[in-house]
Amino acid sequence: TDPALELRLKSVTTISVLAALGHLGELRAHAAGALRAGLLDAAELRAVVLHALPYVGFPAARHAMVVVDEAVVAAESTD
Repeated sequence: TDPALELRLKSVTTISVLAALGHLGELRAHAAGALRAGLLDAAELRAVVLHALPYVGFPAARHAMVVVDEAVVAAESTD
């Protein structure tokens, strides 16, 4: 509810933190929500994870990318 950050930036931050911490279930939900709400598109979600790779390490980024890809596929199948 803090108006200092727009919802899109909050979503990017949340997705980045969840990827870094390896909270993949929550990441799946937030990635799906960002897609559904139109806050981020598939390319932007993937770019967030790729940007995080050198900071969170390859294994965490790879697992996060799998989750993001699954969320994208699920969102595309409902369109």
